[in-house]
Amino acid sequence: MRIIIFLLFVCFSGNAQSVKLDKQLRALLENPDWTIDPNGYINYERIIDLNGALKNLLFSKAEEYFVYKYTNGNGIIQINDRETGRLVGKATFGTMAQSVGLWIATVDVIYILKVEVKDGKARITVSLTHYVEDTIAWGGDAYYDDVYLMTSLYPFKDRGNNKGAYGKALLAAREAVQVLMDQVEESLRKETKDW
Repeated sequence: MRIIIFLLFVCFSGNAQSVKLDKQLRALLENPDWTIDPNGYINYERIIDLNGALKNLLFSKAEEYFVYKYTNGNGIIQINDRETGRLVGKATFGTMAQSVGLWIATVDVIYILKVEVKDGKARITVSLTHYVEDTIAWGGDAYYDDVYLMTSLYPFKDRGNNKGAYGKALLAAREAVQVLMDQVEESLRKETKDW
């Protein structure tokens, strides 16, 4: 009897979480705080007024941020152009969601961070590009590593094996984007002190 009650509890609590997730995603899709570009990437943008700070100084601060942030091999600097004031890096938000069933799936999110600077201003753009789904069958007999364009799966399209995990990953990545943008902005606003 205890086992039956436990199984019913698990079923109903899982369903309640699914309903809550669906409501959050529906609200987000109805009022998105992003744009989707022609590549199908989800773009977040922030423009910062930096009170007349010189482009060279802002570029150096942004460059320093990238050097410290992209050190673990999980991220790479793809463009570093002082003349145009553009820095672009690509990295991964690791383990944004997990799904457990007949297999264990972990969903990471690949993103591109672009920082553009000019005298007195900076623009930070974060593009969420792909889900990376690592799947291991119980017992470790099979392992899959698949990459999917985020906008090609749930909640943008009604397809995908791990809809709940994709939805959770989108929400978690959205929060991670805000933290990332805050960190970049803080780095650009940081006072340089003479030592």
